[in-house]
Amino acid sequence: MRARLILILVVTLSGAGLVFSGCKGTGTADTKRTELPAARPRHRPTVQAHGQIPRYLRCWGEPGTGPGQFAEPWRIVIDAQDNIYVLDRTLERVQKFTPGGEFLASFGRHGSKEGEFKRPHDLARDASGSLWIVDKSNQRIQKFTAEGKFLGKWGRPGSDPGEFSFPMGIAFDSKGNIYVLDRENNRVQKFASDMRFLAQWGQHGEGPGQFKFPESITIDPQDNVYVVDKGNRRVQKFTAQGEFLLTWGKHGSAPGQFQAPAYLAVAGDGTLYVSDFGRNDVQRFDSQGRLLGRFGSYGGGTGQFNNPHGMAFNSQGRLFVADSFNRRIQEWAHSR
Repeated sequence: MRARLILILVVTLSGAGLVFSGCKGTGTADTKRTELPAARPRHRPTVQAHGQIPRYLRCWGEPGTGPGQFAEPWRIVIDAQDNIYVLDRTLERVQKFTPGGEFLASFGRHGSKEGEFKRPHDLARDASGSLWIVDKSNQRIQKFTAEGKFLGKWGRPGSDPGEFSFPMGIAFDSKGNIYVLDRENNRVQKFASDMRFLAQWGQHGEGPGQFKFPESITIDPQDNVYVVDKGNRRVQKFTAQGEFLLTWGKHGSAPGQFQAPAYLAVAGDGTLYVSDFGRNDVQRFDSQGRLLGRFGSYGGGTGQFNNPHGMAFNSQGRLFVADSFNRRIQEWAHSR
């Protein structure tokens, strides 16, 4: 019954013109493309050092509840073989695809038992290949094999160390430590690889190191921790010990500003991509928060977005974007 209701909802909204129905084909993106310092919305931008934006490659996926279909693709993680795992927040499942986007397997369903989810919000892969799922409304973290076999769970509602109030994100540093973004407690909790509590930082507010409805967390190869602080319309950067380093962004629609920042992905060259589901675009920054370029616009056409969220890079440098309300995954070629 639940799957039937979700499918009816997808079809109804699509018919009403409120969402778009999967991929519209492949080819050159027809989106507005902007290159700093000058915006040229109707012309191909001049390639500049550190300023080239990605090249659109293709998309895959369509609305539905069947294998390879999506209701709300939310987060993406890619393994060492470039297989792609997509977390669907509405269908409350993870689907595994080949590097070319062909469906392989899925696991998860609605509920509170082991291996079940309520509004899952993030997933990450550790060094051994295990998958960790942020089971937001169940106030817990669950661990699985790459094949979807349940391995363990941690967490309960609360504000003490090791407890959660709507966890939103998870990430790993180079030593295997685990960082969980605890939204309603406005903090980051740090755990050892066995989920033993180590430290925490953050509180509600607008100052450095404070958060307001934080959305996601990412760690770069140097173990710098980035928090997308959605309510404050900014990104904050910390050391692995929680020491504040810098912040950038403010509310607005101009280049470098944010409306509803969602997720940050780190490219192989260290540049940072931030999706924004308020602006329906992705902006590219250097490690100090300086804007390098941006791409995307609202719509269901080639290279356009409707509520972009999770992103991930594969070993070939391709950027995969979860285009949530278009019910599809987009692929872009990263520009060095």
